[in-house]
Amino acid sequence: STDDAQAVEALDITGKYQIFPGSATGCTLGEGEDAISENFWVIDWMTGPLKVNDGDEGLSFLFPKGGEEGYEFSASIIDNGTFTLFGDVVFEGSTDRGLGPEPVMARLSLDGSGEANMNEDCWKLTGHLLVTVDEDDDGIEVNNCEINVPFEASQLSGGSCKGMH
Repeated sequence: STDDAQAVEALDITGKYQIFPGSATGCTLGEGEDAISENFWVIDWMTGPLKVNDGDEGLSFLFPKGGEEGYEFSASIIDNGTFTLFGDVVFEGSTDRGLGPEPVMARLSLDGSGEANMNEDCWKLTGHLLVTVDEDDDGIEVNNCEINVPFEASQLSGGSCKGMH
């Protein structure tokens, strides 16, 4: 029916965004005051551009700075503006844990949710991501850690959004 089509049209959040992660917490090395955050698992690829696409499989959130092809996660939104995103990707990079640069690898499983709100003609996405880091993708849950990342993303283009005002 036309009502259904209009409801879908009203929540077209597809487009290009600028995403700003908040303080990523969790996944620390060491204890107490000496603890070092290992937010390198998420902070670089999660900061900056974000593309929300609508494809055959539904919505997806694509972080172009992740890996070679970008990190893509499945997403859905309901008509009150609540959205979820989920999926997993393989992270490969390097970090310095005190002994010089070393290669690191992990399966990152992301589970997130938030709200989409229209601001002028552009969407603003506000939410929270929980990223489970399975270092070396060994499948052993006891050595996994979790990173909590609040975020805000402002739409730059797409739908009725013609850029920042």
